[in-house]
Amino acid sequence: MIDTDGTIFYKIGLTNNISNRIRQIPYEVELIKSVELDKYESVYLEKSLLKDVLPYIPLIKFSGYTECFI
Repeated sequence: MIDTDGTIFYKIGLTNNISNRIRQIPYEVELIKSVELDKYESVYLEKSLLKDVLPYIPLIKFSGYTECFI
């Protein structure tokens, strides 16, 4: 995603319906990768991926903005 100031950022997150989730984000979204996992694998993967990235707070906040990074 690209913020209003030009910052390029990314988001990792869990959802049951990716199309609906993307529509709820107030930015143009380019889906890079989607993986189907069970609930427990999903939570573990998300936490492990987010621990080694630089967090980013988008200028326009939305549900899940805390999972954004640069």
